[in-house]
Amino acid sequence: MNEPPDNRCGYTWPEGYDADEEDDAFHQNCCYREVVSTEVGECIWHADTNEVDEQSVEMLKRNLAPSETRFLNSPYTELLDGSNLVGTNLSGTLDLQQTALRDADLIDANLTDANLAGADLTEADLMKANLTKANLWTVDFTNATLQNAKIKDANLRHADLIDADLWYAECQDTDFRYADFRRADCQHTNLDSADFRHATLTDAELSEASFESNKANSTTTVKQLYEGDNGESENWDATARAYHNLKTIFADHGLVGKARDMHVRERRARRLEEKAESGRLNRTYLGSLISRWTTGYGVRMSPLLGWMLLIFLGATTWYNIAGVKETFLNNMFYSVIAFTAAPPPTDLTDAATQIIVMIETFLGTLMIVLLGYILGNREQF
Repeated sequence: MNEPPDNRCGYTWPEGYDADEEDDAFHQNCCYREVVSTEVGECIWHADTNEVDEQSVEMLKRNLAPSETRFLNSPYTELLDGSNLVGTNLSGTLDLQQTALRDADLIDANLTDANLAGADLTEADLMKANLTKANLWTVDFTNATLQNAKIKDANLRHADLIDADLWYAECQDTDFRYADFRRADCQHTNLDSADFRHATLTDAELSEASFESNKANSTTTVKQLYEGDNGESENWDATARAYHNLKTIFADHGLVGKARDMHVRERRARRLEEKAESGRLNRTYLGSLISRWTTGYGVRMSPLLGWMLLIFLGATTWYNIAGVKETFLNNMFYSVIAFTAAPPPTDLTDAATQIIVMIETFLGTLMIVLLGYILGNREQF
């Protein structure tokens, strides 16, 4: 890229751009705005705030592209990538709709009531920024840093928060409908009264996050949460509590299927917590493992139905081989009676077959009782 005149900014984003390696849809851009001064060497948007006497909203507005040339910035209205707006007060006074603010420095910036709808804030740093009541509809926060940011009562519908860092962010009463939180780090984030209808929370880190009076619906997606890398018991404890919070939210909205899924994942996390703390031979761990493979932690019928089918078919096959009845169909009827009631009357002399009948009757009765337990327990959510 050619060197700009001395009175022009010349800030390029991204640095080290290689046209041969980058996607055709991605281009480097160069700022051609007028410099604050020749000593500073950069425009009001990109200059170091410590080197600028004043960074007022009016000065920022004067250095935006004229409306007649904005089409050249398509699909954005303004290219402000890499802007330095540390501590700048942009509260409700500057329209930044559809702007490109990738890799921008907005630490401690005041964006209260700001209109950033459709803006691209990929990899931007908004640590401690105030975004209270801001319009952040469809904003792309991919890989952005929002640690300790205030995002109260803001509109983040359809926002992309993929891989975003929201540690200790305050997001009370925020509208996250249709937002994508995949792999977002929301540890210790305050999400009280936030609206998660239609949102995607799969693989998000929600350890120690605060949930109270939240909204969710049938299209709120949580296949699983981020469950840590080192498998320590403390991490599994935090993960289990996060699943418990989500279970409560779904149960409060009558989403029993989703509540059951969160219950299963909560119990799994508790089982792995016991394993990490006391090893595989821990009684609690083994009991939880048995519960998983027999009753699906008390809410899933498929494991138990699988065992019931296996025992029934196994016993039927044995009766057929032993010749208890003349035909396979009659042996199947015999197995049904043995499985669901007391051992059927017979003149069996084969001790092995008698033992099989007693085992089938005992296990059949036990499993029918367990099936009733599961059916009743499923209605608790």
